[in-house]
Amino acid sequence: ELPFAPPREEGEGGGAKECDVEAATDAAVLAHPGGVPLRCAPAVPAGAASDLVASLLEPDPAARLGAADPAAVRAASWMAELDWAALEAHSLPPPHVPPPLDADADVALCELTKRCQSGFD
Repeated sequence: ELPFAPPREEGEGGGAKECDVEAATDAAVLAHPGGVPLRCAPAVPAGAASDLVASLLEPDPAARLGAADPAAVRAASWMAELDWAALEAHSLPPPHVPPPLDADADVALCELTKRCQSGFD
């Protein structure tokens, strides 16, 4: 289900009326006041990261961070200490490397991935 869509109605063949769902989602997105959605706000800690996200979610494109000067995104306090040259050169170490999966988990993950992507083929 789409998070902002009304309950699905049956269309031809028993599926949802796609245009109704898309229209409802578009209307909800365009009506959103901007910033971090209220239902997410308690889970998002205040600080540089949430300020960055809120400024990127600004509904007015002209007022959005980086609209007037793309360098403003790099200068945002949460991004300011990032070594951009090393990032662009692909020489930064990854911030987290998960442990390898055992064979059973790897097979299960591959199967799940195939099932999830089958609708996109």
